[in-house]
Amino acid sequence: MANSKNNQSLINQRVREALYRTAAFMPSYYGKMLAQRLPAGGCGSIFEGLDSPEQLAAALLRANWEVAEPLAGSAIPGCGYFKTRDIPGGRMGLVRMADLPDDVQIIARDPKGTGKVSMTVQGVRGPEAHETWLITGPGEEDGVPGEVVWTFHPGPPVRPSLVEVENIPDGTILTKAEAMALGFDLAKIEAPAPEPEPVYILFGTVGRDRIPDSRAWVEGAFKTLAEAKAEADPDDLFEYGCQCIMEVTGTRKKFVVGDGGQVLS
Repeated sequence: MANSKNNQSLINQRVREALYRTAAFMPSYYGKMLAQRLPAGGCGSIFEGLDSPEQLAAALLRANWEVAEPLAGSAIPGCGYFKTRDIPGGRMGLVRMADLPDDVQIIARDPKGTGKVSMTVQGVRGPEAHETWLITGPGEEDGVPGEVVWTFHPGPPVRPSLVEVENIPDGTILTKAEAMALGFDLAKIEAPAPEPEPVYILFGTVGRDRIPDSRAWVEGAFKTLAEAKAEADPDDLFEYGCQCIMEVTGTRKKFVVGDGGQVLS
């Protein structure tokens, strides 16, 4: 019993040191790993019920870990594999094509145009995963002395279907039957693209003859682009790239406003 507790303590220490080292030497990479596993902005495997990177980081540190054995032939030399059942809410990010509805839309993904295509699906929940797996590896290539966390996720490592096909560009919509006929048996769960942020425009002081009776357009007022277009003279309002420019006659004030409402000039 004592040896078992000692082993558990040593394994926990090894995982926690790798987590601390990754956070200290690779903060951007570590932050992206955490954010990817949250329901709000995650893609693939996620943890439901965790709302912030800080909550997930604390759960990883609190967990009791044990050494895990990856599938035969899938282990990467020099890497450590660990698993725990102490982090609830895990859902895997891959789903079997056969388990999807027949009328589901499948989206081909090959963003770099390599010809090696994977398939994704939106609007479905992955199967529950009661174990969390964590993989460590050497950090020397990134200038980090010692072992760092390469990845972690609910469920064991599973490689998505990756098939070499021609004439299927990134973003192609396929039916389930078409995807399976090409040899795909798994699809990665993909979060829907977020709605674009509303664009705001900042108005300067304008002549009274150009102020709609029902509105008070004063310097410093914010309006959405749709509101501006509905109320302004079309000749005075136009879009330029991802910026919005409002020119008003009379005082001839001009503001260039970015997507978030910030004044660019």
